[in-house]
Amino acid sequence: MVGDLVSLIVALAAVGVGLVGIRRHARGRAKHVWPALLGTIAGGLVALVAAVLLIASL
Repeated sequence: MVGDLVSLIVALAAVGVGLVGIRRHARGRAKHVWPALLGTIAGGLVALVAAVLLIASL
């Protein structure tokens, strides 16, 4: 249960940082968008799985 909560927090942070990277790319301040895009997608998937597991463990 604690691990699910920690992974959910870290996954949401990954989504946030990925969105910042995508915005930086859109404004021309970053060259490569793929790491930010993949980090956002992976963080979103992990957040979804962690949320399901957290709800299932209650």
